[in-house]
Amino acid sequence: MEQDDLVLALLADVPNASPLAAFMQRLLTKTQARRGLLLLSSASETLGENPEVLQFSSPRAKDDRPLDISLLMTLDLHPFGSLRPGRVYAVDEMLDYDRPTVLARQRETLAAMGIRYGRWLRIVADEGTEAWILLTRESEDFSSAAVATISSVVPYLRAALRLISAFGEERLHRFMAQSALERLGIGQLVFDENATVLAADAVAESALTLVQGRGGQRLQLSPSVDEALVRTCQELAILCDPHAQPVCLPLGEDLALLLGPPPSEAPTRAAALATLRLARREEEASGARCLRALHQLSPNEAALAEKLSRGMTIAEAGRDLQLTEETARNYSKRIYARAGARGHADLVRIVLGGLAPLA
Repeated sequence: MEQDDLVLALLADVPNASPLAAFMQRLLTKTQARRGLLLLSSASETLGENPEVLQFSSPRAKDDRPLDISLLMTLDLHPFGSLRPGRVYAVDEMLDYDRPTVLARQRETLAAMGIRYGRWLRIVADEGTEAWILLTRESEDFSSAAVATISSVVPYLRAALRLISAFGEERLHRFMAQSALERLGIGQLVFDENATVLAADAVAESALTLVQGRGGQRLQLSPSVDEALVRTCQELAILCDPHAQPVCLPLGEDLALLLGPPPSEAPTRAAALATLRLARREEEASGARCLRALHQLSPNEAALAEKLSRGMTIAEAGRDLQLTEETARNYSKRIYARAGARGHADLVRIVLGGLAPLA
């Protein structure tokens, strides 16, 4: 197929959205376009107010000024907001011939931008992802072969945009989960049946020592602990039960792993998902601000509640805040009432089970 290199460009490194750049550069070469624009938007019917704009140019246009997308959007090109997906439009088709004054301004502005000939294309990947492509030339119009090339890549570009959108959504979900886990000091690893580390997040890597072995990365552990880890991973692999009870494996120095079955979408080599937790708390000021908002506390009451949740007695927390013990006890009574706590221990439960540790 003549456009094989265009399709292959779309398949390269899809998760990072970089194939679009390679695709556009090759499309410019194939169609002998001078410059190109790729606009990505989340709007489903019309171009969003702040689209992602990628500009491209052929070697002969490397010194040209970038196309002014803001100026282009002010031209009120006639069918732009409702371009039929997949159809290639000539720029002349988009001019407003019903209003001579507007038509003159459109032609004058396009000429000043170096857009004598152009082709527009709209691709709708799904309800949340759209793309617009503009290719421009100055000296002569696009050939029928060039237009056919643009049309032929539409289904492949649509599929690539869907993949990029799906990967982007997946990255967003992963970021949300990892952000919360990191704030709580929770790290995770995935092992195969021989306790080789298949994946580890930033918290796990900071808390544990990974060494490179012949089969891959492993945890640096004492022989007895390493043996216990291998045995547990093998048992979980044999069980192959998503509901298997997790096993707690102490590593020493206040660290332990909770080993359980991997998620169903994990690679087939995955035998165990390991979780660890560091003794990590939020900054006191952040936690206090959160408690103040959650329970309608005064600044001093919120600061006291935060310190009480960290194991301080009322007297210790009061001294730390330069409060008398009597004042601190009065504050604590209001804190308990507003938080719905039955006492100090119940307040700790409420704080640690709420949003403050994530602040």
